[in-house]
Amino acid sequence: MKVAGRRGHSWFLSLEPGERLEDALLAIARASFETAAPAGISIVDYDPADLWEDVKSQITLNLSAAVGEPVLLLDYLDGRRCKSQVMRGRKCMRFYAGDGREQEAKRILEVAMKGLLIAAISKTLQ
Repeated sequence: MKVAGRRGHSWFLSLEPGERLEDALLAIARASFETAAPAGISIVDYDPADLWEDVKSQITLNLSAAVGEPVLLLDYLDGRRCKSQVMRGRKCMRFYAGDGREQEAKRILEVAMKGLLIAAISKTLQ
């Protein structure tokens, strides 16, 4: 996955050859979760020991979404304010981290891209 452009708080993403949409979306979801902190009343559900593996099954992807529709929408997940969305575009996806997380978007994407790279290297070494 790579950044194809940016406008305001929206980041436009495209897949690298051989990358699967599902893997890229899960990498973004994981990065959003792992970089998120509790906010407001969600502190009651927050446990810093919660791992991605504990919450991954709660993620719903809409891989058949039409152009302009969300393929990933994250709100609060186990007390963490994830607040990320990915919309399907014609040529690329649009990523947006909202509700005060706009300044963290670059970090979320860097963590997601590193995760995809590590997964690809691990798969190659198997």
